Amino acid sequence: MGVHWARRWRLVWVTCLALVMMGCLAARAAAPLTPPGNRPATSDDLLGLWKVMRWHTNVPVDRLKSYAAPYQYFAFGSDGSLRSATSRQPTQDLTAIANAVELQPAVTRYACSDNGFVEIVNTGWPDAPELWHAYYVNFTSRDAEGHFYLRAGDIVMTLLDNSGRPLYVRQMRQLGAPEPPELAPR
Repeated sequence: MGVHWARRWRLVWVTCLALVMMGCLAARAAAPLTPPGNRPATSDDLLGLWKVMRWHTNVPVDRLKSYAAPYQYFAFGSDGSLRSATSRQPTQDLTAIANAVELQPAVTRYACSDNGFVEIVNTGWPDAPELWHAYYVNFTSRDAEGHFYLRAGDIVMTLLDNSGRPLYVRQMRQLGAPEPPELAPR
């Protein structure tokens, strides 16, 4: 009889431990994607013309993948349309960028939820939507090495896989927005 109780208690402890571990994993998976001090992006935040900020210049670029193009521009419309254009050369000409984006077909749609999740659907592949989490940057900050910075008003979008794990991160800065004063040197 003592052996049965020992086995039962061992089973109870193993079960409790497994439940605690599962709870910890679930809490970690459900952790918010918006860093403290920022907020989830809204549809109104996304409206307009944006450029993707390059974080590293030494990252190899797969020229067949448009998301890895060195210069990318996106236009989020109030009607839910999303257009994009890429370039191999940088430009500061806002009219040229706007025209290049406007010439692209409006085959992509987006919808933004209140908690910052953005679903992007190409009308040619409606069964393969992309799920991104977007947050609005509330304060300007620099990374530890000083290579890049997040500016107040930037949008950071994280592409998520089917399990909600991050696959790719994109920082966007709105074109035509006034330039803030430069960060103080360290």
